Amino acid sequence: MKTLSLWRSVATATALSVSLLTGGAAAQAAPAPAFAPVAQTPAANAAAHRDYIADWLRGRITAAKDPNSPAVDPLRAALYQWLKIQAGPDQHATIEAVVKTMREPDGGFTWSPVTGIVPTLGFAVSPFPKRSKTVDLAGMSDVQIIAAVRDYATQNNDLLAKPGYYLGGWNDPATGIVYLDVSTVLDNPFQARKLCLTSAQIAFFDLQTMSSVTAKPALLPVG
Repeated sequence: MKTLSLWRSVATATALSVSLLTGGAAAQAAPAPAFAPVAQTPAANAAAHRDYIADWLRGRITAAKDPNSPAVDPLRAALYQWLKIQAGPDQHATIEAVVKTMREPDGGFTWSPVTGIVPTLGFAVSPFPKRSKTVDLAGMSDVQIIAAVRDYATQNNDLLAKPGYYLGGWNDPATGIVYLDVSTVLDNPFQARKLCLTSAQIAFFDLQTMSSVTAKPALLPVG
């Protein structure tokens, strides 16, 4: 029953997003997808169904005329909720593993230098613009990048030692410059967008789609 109720919320969010993105067009433009069981066990079918719906929602987000639009946030929220009820244990990573993501345009990480936890769900925002630091990776070796990240973590240990705060890194695809900051992870994109704007940040990071979202002013209530 919980999954059915959540799927109804997913369908509602989808209809709302389609209406907003098409200027009020009929929600039937994006019917709920049908799932045909193909696996031989209930557990395998459940996993396949989870992935099918998640991939469909990701597809709706990336296919939007403007994926950065606040009108897409209901789909982002639905994807988060869909994955949240089936989330596994926390994932962990070493500093060597997380810094590798900084080499790729729009790549980055959200990671706790204290626990090693890498959150896989939510919306990461840095509400501390004065703590932000830029790093130009040109000519830097992996050893030098790791040293820079460790130095930043040490300098901001007063925040990073507290529960709910993470060290964030993001490679701005427009410039190739990496931003290091202290981030928090929220459970809905409306709050993330609002916090991003009030903190003078360029973007927040959607951990469900592993992509940054430019923080344009919201068209929907943000609470």
